[in-house]
Amino acid sequence: DEEDSLLLHGYVDRIDIAPTGEVRIVDYKTGKSPRAGYEEKALFQLRFYGLLWYRIHGEIPRLLQLLYLGDQQVLKSSPTESDLLMAEKKAIQVGNEIKISIEKDYWPTQKSRLCDWCHHKSVCPAFTK
Repeated sequence: DEEDSLLLHGYVDRIDIAPTGEVRIVDYKTGKSPRAGYEEKALFQLRFYGLLWYRIHGEIPRLLQLLYLGDQQVLKSSPTESDLLMAEKKAIQVGNEIKISIEKDYWPTQKSRLCDWCHHKSVCPAFTK
């Protein structure tokens, strides 16, 4: 149902198709690679791209790569169908949370070190209360 759907728009940095037909999806990051223990979180975006490829083309990408330009590190993953379906489940969960926030006009805030770079800090409830 279109009314219940959430439209997303984005760009994949690079898709390589080997002569064998295997697919590699690559995303470039300008910063440094994540610290140990944060790799899974960093890979969510690529798993979501892999899910889209899987849904459109019916094949699981052979390799997902995050290329960190800040420290020349590469984070690689060879996703399974289960990995991609878990990314889909998480995306649906986040989409549902967004819909609830829209319906209730409730946008909870959470202070973090990223707030120092946010352009909305002056009107953010976390800082204006």
